[in-house]
Amino acid sequence: YDLERLLTHRAFYDQLTDIPNRTLLGDRLNHALGRAQQSAGQIAALHVNLDNFRSINESLGRDAGDELIIEMSKRLQSAIRPGDTVARIGGDEFFVLLDPASSEQATTMASRITVSLQQPISVQGSLVAISGSVGVALAGGDTNVSGLLRNADIAMLAAKAAGKRQWAMFQETMHESASKRLNLAGGLRRAIDRNEFRVHYQPIVDLHTGEVMSVEALVRWAHPTLGLVPPADFIPVAEETGLILPIGRWVLEESCRQVKKWQDTLGPELSVHVNLSALQLDAPDLLGVVTETLHATGLKPGCLILELTESMAIGGSDVLLARMRAIRKLGVRFSLDDFGTGYSSLSYLQKLPVDSLKIDKSFVDQIGTHPAMLEAIIHLARSLSLETVAEGVEHAHQATILAHLGCDRAQGYFFARPAEPDDVLGSLTRIASQGHPAKVRAALSLGRVHPEDVTKLPLVSTSI
Repeated sequence: YDLERLLTHRAFYDQLTDIPNRTLLGDRLNHALGRAQQSAGQIAALHVNLDNFRSINESLGRDAGDELIIEMSKRLQSAIRPGDTVARIGGDEFFVLLDPASSEQATTMASRITVSLQQPISVQGSLVAISGSVGVALAGGDTNVSGLLRNADIAMLAAKAAGKRQWAMFQETMHESASKRLNLAGGLRRAIDRNEFRVHYQPIVDLHTGEVMSVEALVRWAHPTLGLVPPADFIPVAEETGLILPIGRWVLEESCRQVKKWQDTLGPELSVHVNLSALQLDAPDLLGVVTETLHATGLKPGCLILELTESMAIGGSDVLLARMRAIRKLGVRFSLDDFGTGYSSLSYLQKLPVDSLKIDKSFVDQIGTHPAMLEAIIHLARSLSLETVAEGVEHAHQATILAHLGCDRAQGYFFARPAEPDDVLGSLTRIASQGHPAKVRAALSLGRVHPEDVTKLPLVSTSI
């Protein structure tokens, strides 16, 4: 009798977490849909998936991964109502069945789960920051189990594509988006083999001397039929599929090699900013990849600046911080991208081994009417001995005000658009003679231009 009960339990419950498995979930969904049909009501299925679980599992080990899964199941069970179901269907994939559920109840639960999963967890002595993406699908009695689960899965993928750490409600238009992502994923795999990726570069200029100090490397996909595919379209798909790792490694090596060539013409101190994805930053072999790339290309470590977004860095695990410090010991620098759009605290910012802050374009756009926040960020950076780089500078008056506020460097269409290597070289040598901010400030100081007339100055033409 005990053996029979044990076998029955194993058939319907997950062995690691001891919560319902896929089989029991399907049975409960069938019964819930039947009740919804009889009562003309509806139920909700929530697909909950950890963000970047694979990299956490690889860096800390399978035992640590199991601890995370167990903790995740406990948090989900604490969040739901009595009578609802939490099931694990494999890996870091969970489903929550809300029976019954209105649209408001489903979205409230999704929000509660998303917040709950963002609380750090101690695993094997290390503090690990986790988060989850949630897809929500509603259904009545006219829907089958497979269709409901598929819709919740599509919504979850939409939440990940929108930046993770959030939830999304299924809409019919998501079917088309999911099909597009599937096609892009197949195309990305072929693109790696066919060398279809290109790196464009945008100069970063010293606001006080007009010198080009560095360039930012920006990956582009030269699709054989679609032309240049914007990064916003393919980077999320590359992250979802893990293809961002080989793509990112190629971008790192290609940009380091290119800047090493430019140093022969433009000086040995020219540096390059290379963006890191969350998967790259979490990868346990990142230190080895960076070391091998510098050795292979001959670029000095101090000329490489790795960029990570504020949301990636803040709340990062002890393992992530240790990895960043090890890379920084090589001489490589870190820059915090899109600063001001996240949720960083001053105490945590002091712990991060970063050398500069890149101020988000949204603050630069408001510089004429709301400069206080921009000034506060620059002052904060200066107090922490961090360099500041303003993004998205498009007009002369923006560059002038930034220089006046004490911002160190800037990039944007005012100086040059991102371009292919052959076009960039000419641009780099022309910027200094085409009205850089230092010359605008000099004109102001000499009384040649009235401050109100700065807004009338023409944009710099780089013919790129």
